[in-house]
Amino acid sequence: MKNIIKAFLFILIFMVIFLILNLLFLPKNINLSDRKKNEFANGILREKDNTVDVLFVGDSLVYSGISPLNIWNDYGYSSYNISLVGQKIYQAWENLAISLNYQQPKILFLDASILSYSFNFSKVVESEIIYSFDLLKYHDIWKDIFGESKKVLRSLGNISNKGYKYSNVVDPFNGKRNDKNFEIDNFNKFIFNRIVKLSSDNDIKLVLINVPTMKNWNEECSVVVKEFLKKYRLEYYDLNELDMIDWSNETRDNGEHLNYYGAKKVSKYLGEYIKDTGLVEDHRGDKKYASWQEAYDKSSDKLN
Repeated sequence: MKNIIKAFLFILIFMVIFLILNLLFLPKNINLSDRKKNEFANGILREKDNTVDVLFVGDSLVYSGISPLNIWNDYGYSSYNISLVGQKIYQAWENLAISLNYQQPKILFLDASILSYSFNFSKVVESEIIYSFDLLKYHDIWKDIFGESKKVLRSLGNISNKGYKYSNVVDPFNGKRNDKNFEIDNFNKFIFNRIVKLSSDNDIKLVLINVPTMKNWNEECSVVVKEFLKKYRLEYYDLNELDMIDWSNETRDNGEHLNYYGAKKVSKYLGEYIKDTGLVEDHRGDKKYASWQEAYDKSSDKLN
């Protein structure tokens, strides 16, 4: 009996210590009332309710290749990039669902590249466990836990750039193209259908795109996506086909991701597309959307 009591007390003490450490490892700039397990919790969830008209969803290709602040400056459209490194489609679905608790976007741009990321059950379980506890998620900030953290936590999302990751580094394409096969497994098809339904239920125009890349896409990939989308009444734009990028100057890592100069072109193209839909208003001058203008003004020296 004593051993059972000791074991119980040990577990209880361990849990108390773990929960205390979990709170300590929660970054100081997280709003506890809005706290979510998703990586973008410090981004879009801090925007005023019902102020985001356009969402961009994908992986690092998207957060490197689309700048909401450029779209704001050129057109006055309030958009946000909720893309993550290596984001799987089930994560995109979850992040979108959470965002729709607070926002009512008119258009959703989904990058088709995430359709191919294979489902790994063990990775899903691991991810869910890690993102349930801040102690595990933010373990890399323990060194300054007792001081003012000056570290930029990239996993939290970028508030100032509305989810866009700025880079003016120029590292030209090295000539090595992607030759991998592109497949969409049944699990991803199932989740994609959930995204389609979620968009339809919320009167959101869902548009499939591909942000230009020389490393993660090829013509065969585009063919697979076009064939898959035949049964859906959805628009799909593979921006690789437009040949809009100068790969000697507009990539930051040998052709995999765009730098700012490439992102500026993609953002301009999408801004024109949004304009042509007539679904989104120009909010420049509207105080409700002041955070976009303030964010642009702070970054205007870079975003030119």
